[in-house]
Amino acid sequence: MIERIARRLALLGALLLLAGAFPVTTAAQWSDPSVGLTDASYVSPTWGYSIRWHSAEWTPNRQESSGGDDLLQLKKGNDELIRYEGTSTFGDDPAACRKQLLANLTGIDGVSNLDTVHDSDGNQIWFENDARAFGLYIFRFAQNGAGGDWLAWLDCQSLVPGKSVLAISQIGPVDSFDLDHAQAQRVARSRQSVFPYADLDQVSSWSWPVDCSAGQIEDQMDDATFNDASPTPGMKYIWLQARYYNPLEGSSGPLAVDASTVFLLDMNDVVYWPIAFLWSGGPGDPKAAQQEIPQGNGADLALVFEIPASATPSRLQNASLGQTTPTLADPLGCLRLRNGLSVLPHLEEWEQPGATEPQVSFVFTPDGTEQGMTTWLDSTTDPSLGDVVLLDFTNTGQAPWTIDPTAIVAENRFNQPQVLQWRPQTIDLDADPAATGTPTAATGPIDLDPGQHVVVRLSFPANALGCSKLIYVTANQIVPLGDGPCSAGGGAAPIIRTTE
Repeated sequence: MIERIARRLALLGALLLLAGAFPVTTAAQWSDPSVGLTDASYVSPTWGYSIRWHSAEWTPNRQESSGGDDLLQLKKGNDELIRYEGTSTFGDDPAACRKQLLANLTGIDGVSNLDTVHDSDGNQIWFENDARAFGLYIFRFAQNGAGGDWLAWLDCQSLVPGKSVLAISQIGPVDSFDLDHAQAQRVARSRQSVFPYADLDQVSSWSWPVDCSAGQIEDQMDDATFNDASPTPGMKYIWLQARYYNPLEGSSGPLAVDASTVFLLDMNDVVYWPIAFLWSGGPGDPKAAQQEIPQGNGADLALVFEIPASATPSRLQNASLGQTTPTLADPLGCLRLRNGLSVLPHLEEWEQPGATEPQVSFVFTPDGTEQGMTTWLDSTTDPSLGDVVLLDFTNTGQAPWTIDPTAIVAENRFNQPQVLQWRPQTIDLDADPAATGTPTAATGPIDLDPGQHVVVRLSFPANALGCSKLIYVTANQIVPLGDGPCSAGGGAAPIIRTTE
């Protein structure tokens, strides 16, 4: 039996083109493993990305760095393996990378009947563009006269634009394979691997639209001029018109709107309140902020904002909780994407809710100078602590960066009409279970010099983070830090048709 397992692992190693076994040193176990955060990690020495995993489930059994390639292999039980390789072999060509992984797979003795897995809608679980190429495959794996159905998740992603790709191979028997690819997706990228949205060398397909699906903006004028008014020197007027409609069906009564709670965000997340507004078609005084639009009726709202001449308008939002609590919870329309847009690799609709990857958001000063990068490293629900999230704040700018973890809030825009908002119950620094350090409570602002970083653990009430947004609130900015996974949806599920 032991020899048979050894032969199987040897074939599996060849299947994934692994070389040279090296010991991997992981950090000590976190003292509170019940929280469920990943407690082990690896950092690519060449490309700077990191991999996180649960040491109770996965064991690192191979690590190698040579000639611009960084390799890590994790093993689970006797069969399932995941291989991560950052490589410059293919340049920045995920399609060529995936093609080679497929060729390696089909060239192994005992592999036959390779086919792409389909989802419950009948579509192939397969995708390819300039940023990513992946596929879920089923094949027959035979050895010593016995065979079984196995799955392979082959996923090549743009790593450093123009230079390298990250090749992820997950393989194992059908009956134990993780279709959510939860471990395969635990990749946190470094600054050199992810560029802000405004950079010209950014791979466009890696930009994940944030709050740009709402379409209530009907008209706009970026440099508005008025006969009876002119902006303050160094400032300019922005004129916008938003459309409100209260349908007959699905409405329980008049639609209450307050023009004074509508605000504008520029591309650097700076908040601006209207200096003037005017209703058209509303039931009340056109200059009155509050209107109650009857069922089956609509009204237009014209707004004027005064912003710096160098600023660029980005999103129109409604502060559902009033001006004292501006939020991202109620988007009205998107004019342009924000600088430092949250970056997330393409996820197909069929992927399950658990198949999320670490999100990255860049933080800028109001004048557009990059300050830092925030990475959502991990999150979990704990019976005693509630929802827990692990964030990494890294100073990627050229000057000191002061952050205040106590200014982070979670807001859920799906709980309409009342938007729910939570502040962290606890905030701890150096509380990453995959790193050394003694957790300490955060009580106020933290200063980070260029290149420095800090990992912050925040706990919220149970079920607070599902479908929520984490927001960093400063004196005049509200910066999105990432979205919590939703518990519903996920699209069509993979359908595995075995030969047995």
